[in-house]
Amino acid sequence: MKTAQKHQPVSYDIIKETALLNSSLPREEIERICKESFGKNAISKGLQLLIQKYGLDTKKILDVGCAYGRHLIYFGEGSMGLELKPNEVEFARAIGLKVIQCNIEDKWEFTEAGFDAVWCFSILDHVISPHKLLMECWGRLKDDGLIFIRVSAIPHPLVQRLFKLQQGYVPYQATEHLYAYTRKSLEFLLERAGYKVVEVVISPPVQLRFLTPLIKLLLRYGGSVQLTVVARKSPEFKYPEKRLKAFTPHWMLELDKR
Repeated sequence: MKTAQKHQPVSYDIIKETALLNSSLPREEIERICKESFGKNAISKGLQLLIQKYGLDTKKILDVGCAYGRHLIYFGEGSMGLELKPNEVEFARAIGLKVIQCNIEDKWEFTEAGFDAVWCFSILDHVISPHKLLMECWGRLKDDGLIFIRVSAIPHPLVQRLFKLQQGYVPYQATEHLYAYTRKSLEFLLERAGYKVVEVVISPPVQLRFLTPLIKLLLRYGGSVQLTVVARKSPEFKYPEKRLKAFTPHWMLELDKR
């Protein structure tokens, strides 16, 4: 099977050619996926810099909710993705990526562990139990492993009004979102699941680049519509003694090994 190349700049032409050879999806669907997920600007320069900064192209990464593999294809040897939707799994596998089809909110049946990092983008807004998912990820990471989280954030009220005026909506209010975060609430969630925050990356959305320096300052200090947080696993983490084990639901007992 011919597969897309990794560890090098991702070639749109190679991905498309590989998908057309190996995927059973209609040609029109393949071309649409390639254009939207692997075409020009499909992954922002900011994310590319983040991948380069932490050397993720040489690391073993678990991509939770990997979709068609738009990020997974950038990661190192031994990386794998988790995805539920059949077409997305089929396409990602067709271009040579390792993807397990599963519901990430169910028990993880696969045995792979020892990942250098977990990549979890636009997922924590949707899941019923963000804490449970973070616990699952904690257990699959190396002791010094990192987790990369991106969520839609609740921006400063002024930014909300400007964004809604220009775009007609504010991302965190999407009907499929079960949770909404601020910088502080996301940091707290990670800390209480056994992680130490390393870096918070805040980039003004491209839709609001016309804003004055004052508004850009609001974006930087808690007003952005999107947050990216890098955190490191705390291998010695344990729940505080005041949290009675009797309160732990049975379905969490296998995860709570700390």
